[in-house]
Amino acid sequence: GEVVINKRLLRHSYSVTEDGTKDPNSISHNFRSPVPSDLRFARYEHESEFIEVRLPEEPYFPKIHQIYFPNGEQQDIGENGDIQVLSLYYSFNHSGTLGELIEAFRHEKRHVPEYFVWHIAEQLGRALIFLHTGLTREELDDKDRKPERRSDWVPIIHRDIHDGCVLLRFGKDDEDCDNVHKWCLPEVVLTGFSRANLETDPEEWWNESPRTSPPSENAAPGIWQDMHMLGCVLRKLVTYTTQHPHSPTEDYDVDLMSRLDSYQLNHWKWDTGKTVSPYSAELHRVLKTWEIKELQVGPPKQFTNPEMRDRVPGIDFLIDTVVPIATQRVHEFEWMGAELMVKEHGGHVSWAQPN
Repeated sequence: GEVVINKRLLRHSYSVTEDGTKDPNSISHNFRSPVPSDLRFARYEHESEFIEVRLPEEPYFPKIHQIYFPNGEQQDIGENGDIQVLSLYYSFNHSGTLGELIEAFRHEKRHVPEYFVWHIAEQLGRALIFLHTGLTREELDDKDRKPERRSDWVPIIHRDIHDGCVLLRFGKDDEDCDNVHKWCLPEVVLTGFSRANLETDPEEWWNESPRTSPPSENAAPGIWQDMHMLGCVLRKLVTYTTQHPHSPTEDYDVDLMSRLDSYQLNHWKWDTGKTVSPYSAELHRVLKTWEIKELQVGPPKQFTNPEMRDRVPGIDFLIDTVVPIATQRVHEFEWMGAELMVKEHGGHVSWAQPN
């Protein structure tokens, strides 16, 4: 059988006092919409009245196996229809996160192979394109017609994209898959929908998004947030040896003053002493589009400035440029086969899985 995990969702949580009771003054609102976002926007093969937007059967979205109310629906759903407690069962991921892979490469003072960067860009790009426009894989890959956005689609804004919420799943030896997918090109799963909102959600439903807002402001859900965070993830893959002087941790791509963390592409310098980029000019050009110089040098600019938000590449950049190029490059690498990819293009990446 398959190993699954239980994600327990509580609308409110409290700190516990010294005598073991809940402290009513320490309440945290874990989700604000009537139905938690993990279930509002879900990949689930059965019918459910709680799913607002059904995610497609694609590996880059997490699949829910079972929806369960621990105390029964009548007790776990409030009188006004708001879910209070919920359990969601997902497949167990055995290959760790993108962040763990980056840390493994950092520890070994190695750079992530270019084919893997394109693979991450393709998979996360396709996921965001669906969330923001409703366009499916079939529509994007139709060479006979340009993808047309659905006029009735309301963008789903993830609002919490970072390398810790990107799960990887390499094939196991006992599974029916080739060496390319066992060693080099794992499944890439965008998780962490707990902060997601529709772009049109009322303000009282907005989940907090600390990665694109200072603590004093919870910005309205917008495509620019996801696009900015995707750019940070991709640039971190190729510049992870660079430390931003203002960022208190590497968990956040925007520091507490809402300044952009500088995964800047002019830092082609590795701990091994190399100063020549191990990546192609094409990849450099694509990733450079995400850089906003005003957010990296001089007096700190903030995303609270609409002008700065407008500088973030839009979703058309993914549709017209990033995903088509990434798809083509990944196909070229796949065609070579795993042995040649490993020998001539930076080695395999499956060694970086957690034990």
